[in-house]
Amino acid sequence: MPKAKKEKVVEEKSDAVAVVKPKVENCLAEVSEIYVKSDEDLLRATTVLSNVKKLQKYITQEKEKMIKPLREAMSVERGRWAVIEEQVDQAEARLKRAMIDYQDEKMAEQRRKEESIAKRAEAGQLRPETAVKKMEELGEVKNNVQVEAGSAAFRKVKQVVVIDKDKVPDQYWIIDMTTLRAAALSESKSTGKLGEVIPGVLVQEVTSVASNV
Repeated sequence: MPKAKKEKVVEEKSDAVAVVKPKVENCLAEVSEIYVKSDEDLLRATTVLSNVKKLQKYITQEKEKMIKPLREAMSVERGRWAVIEEQVDQAEARLKRAMIDYQDEKMAEQRRKEESIAKRAEAGQLRPETAVKKMEELGEVKNNVQVEAGSAAFRKVKQVVVIDKDKVPDQYWIIDMTTLRAAALSESKSTGKLGEVIPGVLVQEVTSVASNV
């Protein structure tokens, strides 16, 4: 984006906020003076609440004017980069898989050799000092690879895998509140009752207020 155009966009954003800010300050000042202690106060509060709702809509509209072009541009730009990012990610994954498979095979081979030496020593086929010498000759499988361009390090990490969902204790399950709410309200509506309509789930009535403008 050219510098002049970029500065213009920033200026427009700044002007939009500058226009809205005094309206918000006036709204906050008016709300701070509201105390509902009588029917008259309730009428005034309703008027102010309507004005607040109008201000919210106005802010949303003004904000959307600024955000929508940016959102659309971001969506287009993300789409342009997505394919090549995925290709490179797949290349990285393929390389790592090949390296890990090779390293795991080296480690397995090392363990097989060590176990073979240990068994021969236990069976009396090797003297203890000979067994120790052979173990030392095996050396160690290096977990770090250093080259001029960079390095790679192998390490063991613990991975948690669910192999049987039915055996997982209930305490580790997350409740689907959207589905549960719909089911509880449906049950309450069909029975015409409040309270514990589903085991462990309570439907109750609370007072709320909505404003139409």
